[in-house]
Amino acid sequence: QLLFMETEPHAAISTSVALAARDEKAQRLKGLINAVLRNISRDRDAIMAALPSTDANLPKWLNTRLRADYGPETTAQIAEAHALKADIDLTIKTGAPTKELQSLGVKLPTGSLRLSNPHPAVPDLPGFADGDWWVQDVAASLPALLFQELQGKTALDMCSAPGGKTMQLSAAGATVTALDTSAFRLEKVTKNLARTKLEANCVAVDALEFEPDQLFDVILLDAPCSATGTIRRHPDMPYVRGNDDVKLLLTLQRKLLRKAATLLAPGGTLVYAVCSLLADEGPKQISQFLNEHGDFKRHPVAPGEAQIPADLISKTGDLRTLPHNMIGDVSGMDGFFASRLIKTAN
Repeated sequence: QLLFMETEPHAAISTSVALAARDEKAQRLKGLINAVLRNISRDRDAIMAALPSTDANLPKWLNTRLRADYGPETTAQIAEAHALKADIDLTIKTGAPTKELQSLGVKLPTGSLRLSNPHPAVPDLPGFADGDWWVQDVAASLPALLFQELQGKTALDMCSAPGGKTMQLSAAGATVTALDTSAFRLEKVTKNLARTKLEANCVAVDALEFEPDQLFDVILLDAPCSATGTIRRHPDMPYVRGNDDVKLLLTLQRKLLRKAATLLAPGGTLVYAVCSLLADEGPKQISQFLNEHGDFKRHPVAPGEAQIPADLISKTGDLRTLPHNMIGDVSGMDGFFASRLIKTAN
């Protein structure tokens, strides 16, 4: 609170001392807590000036991982971007009128609209009631663009809430089945579909237990992950998660990928995506999957495909966005990884 938040110092200190007073073991430390916090408050500027930006914006576990994956220079750029307020991007439904809306922002190369600041509240924006668009970070919109043709195809969104990618699949002409383990979260997907007048068969089920009657032409697996690409929106996230959580998530991701492999029709396309910056959850996860599944191969993303800038595509043809990346003439987006895989025909 004293170093990184906008809490008034007297409020942060008095609250901490009051909490200590309520704890039987901490009561005797009230004076010490008060003195230490007052010293930190007094010396805040000097403390912050002595911290490199990566240390100020990233906890040690994440700083170590990012430096190993990207090196110190890119890690510093990521950390600086995390400290900036995230803009609001809109995904426009195919065929929706946009003239009035476009006057409120900047159209991005991939079709999203970035709102200029200041702007009206989201429910007051043109087209909200008509379901012409939905809020979705531009990086989050890119994985669904990797399906080149969806008209008339069956699509499975394995982890669908809050529904942005489900709506993209439906708007592109696919017959969509949307899964989520949480009925509560799936209700949000249903409401978003209703507002946008799009359709999907929403099923509250653990994707690992899902047993459909037929295989799917395309599958989008936006897997649970460390969410280290969304720290601009959730600055507390890296302080409530750590390496132990990542280990559990890696195991779950592997299980979901293996399940997806059994649900995809031969010749079908699987897009695996995570809003994570960590290589273990992205390219390394895909490498392990391909080593285990000889019937799958990577379908590299070509530079300029779906108007995706070439610098957002890795050497192996995967999508990789970082929080400080540029798209068009603007900068800033969530960190995302996505890989497009093809199941070879039997």
